[in-house]
Amino acid sequence: MLEPVVLVVGSRAAWSGHRGRPAQMPGFHFCDYGELGRFLGTGPEVDMVLSPLMANGFDALDVAQQLASFGFLGRYRAVANDLPNPGLVRREVRRAAPCIDFDVVLAADVVTLRRPAPPPH
Repeated sequence: MLEPVVLVVGSRAAWSGHRGRPAQMPGFHFCDYGELGRFLGTGPEVDMVLSPLMANGFDALDVAQQLASFGFLGRYRAVANDLPNPGLVRREVRRAAPCIDFDVVLAADVVTLRRPAPPPH
C-alpha cells in the first residue's frame, strides 16, 4: 500500500521542527506557494494539502483557488493557531473552490490528520 502524500505549502522555515530544522515526516512533501502548480503537475498524486491559514504572500483562499485551477479534488486543510470564527473562513473558501474538501484545523490537531478513520460500529 502506498504511503499517503501530504503536500505542505509554505516556507520550510515556517513549518520547521526543533532547532530550526524542517519537520521530517514520511509522506510529507514541502513546496513554496509559487511552486504549487509545478508540484501538482509533476509530483506524486497528492492526498491532502496543508497550508497556513495566512502566510507571507498568500492565504487559504489563494491556495484553494490555485488548487481548483489545477483540478485538485482532494482534501485541503488550512492550519491556524486560533480562529474566532472558523465557519466564516470555511464558507468563503468553499464558495470560491466548491470542488475541494476544505476545512480549517488548529495547529495542535495537525498530527491527527493522517490517522485512518475508525471503523464504523
